[in-house]
Amino acid sequence: MARDYMTYWRPETADVQIAHGGLLNHSASNQLRKVEPGDTVWIVTVRPPGRLSLLGRIIVGVLATYEQAQMILGSPDIWQADWHIIAQPGTARLLREVDVATIAGRLRFESEEAPRLDVVDGHVDARQLQAMRLLTLETAQLLETYPDTPSYWWVNHKQTFVAELNGGYIWSPKKNANGARNETYDNLTRVRPGDVVFSYALGVIKAIGVATGDHREQQKPPEYGKAGDAWARDGWLVPIEWTILETPIAPIAHMDEIAPLLPRRHSPLQQDGRGNQGCYLASISAGLGELVLRLGRQERPTAAGPVLSLQSEAKADEEEANLWAQDMEETEKQQLIMARKGQGRFRLNVGAIETKCRLTGTSDGTFLIASHIKPWADSSNAERLDGNNGFLLAPHVDKLFDGGWISFTDNGDLLCANDAVREIMHTWGLPANGNVGSFNSAQRTYVAYHRGNVYLGRLIPSHGEDSIKRGER
Repeated sequence: MARDYMTYWRPETADVQIAHGGLLNHSASNQLRKVEPGDTVWIVTVRPPGRLSLLGRIIVGVLATYEQAQMILGSPDIWQADWHIIAQPGTARLLREVDVATIAGRLRFESEEAPRLDVVDGHVDARQLQAMRLLTLETAQLLETYPDTPSYWWVNHKQTFVAELNGGYIWSPKKNANGARNETYDNLTRVRPGDVVFSYALGVIKAIGVATGDHREQQKPPEYGKAGDAWARDGWLVPIEWTILETPIAPIAHMDEIAPLLPRRHSPLQQDGRGNQGCYLASISAGLGELVLRLGRQERPTAAGPVLSLQSEAKADEEEANLWAQDMEETEKQQLIMARKGQGRFRLNVGAIETKCRLTGTSDGTFLIASHIKPWADSSNAERLDGNNGFLLAPHVDKLFDGGWISFTDNGDLLCANDAVREIMHTWGLPANGNVGSFNSAQRTYVAYHRGNVYLGRLIPSHGEDSIKRGER
């Protein structure tokens, strides 16, 4: 049975490898002797003052000695350690640091003496990780899914929100005016593409954003004007795609729900609902983040749509970057990348099964999009090209299906996420109920995935949820 281990890289080692870039397909340590092909080794580091970061994982293909590794890798310039692991072909991912401080306390090890990490105020002593640790199955599953799970952030930017919303970013200096570190400034370096950011200013949440890239060093934006006179010039910037809320959310009106979920340290709000002026970018829990999204949906049922769409794009961008770095034939890479756009071999495969748009009846391929049922970013390479994993849809129907506003039951009944979507479909002349025809068994598997993971009716209390229950009985 394959096992999962956790091993530690010093921060300086991590920095060298991150700067070098590329796939995480090789590691070395005198402790790796117990590892076997098929096992997974998770690599972490600890950043001052004790924040745990995940660098990635290696699914072991080869366990080699120092001399063997030199021959396999074709280079004498490798780590001088007794044992080396090399990834199974096609399993390596880009080395990318992910802050996992929020789940450090949930990690569990197969050990009676030290089954968990000692975590104090979210900080970990790196000495606890000097010896390689065997992980529990639950912890391995948590680490596997965590990098794809968005983090939630709350930015207090009363003085700069106009510039930052218009410019599509958040920015902070690297340190306080007195040269001291500021945890809420450091947080910009921990934001990942796809993370959700709530914009709070003048007592209300005015916008919800999604990070579209990693942080970068950048000098203070000139559009700040006098608002930024007291701040240092050198700082960090994170690009954000903002969605302005038609009706801003006033947290003070919901403090009975919000207060219990606020972080104990570096909270964006005080317990009475007023903003914490000493906090710029706060890390908040998934519970609080999902609560704010729910409050936004109460004001506007489709408010979460742009956020989820941008998260999906960010995930697909990362998967595409991983794909380009893989060692495979260039023609195969091209076909897989084209499949993301509904082109190439994927479109031909879909066209061999589907002949028209199931909602409009349009059969002229010039006006149809080959749309994945199970999203491209979530699919294996085989699924990305599988004709059963696609429909030919008119562009406006593709927008509804790809965004999760509609889905289907296994027998072809149409599902709508909420009444706002039904109204839009009526305006477009589309049926908001009825049956679109039967699916083959492979298509039903993909449709079930779409219904359980993409369809927004699973998130939004509406008549759409009732129709799922009716359709599947």
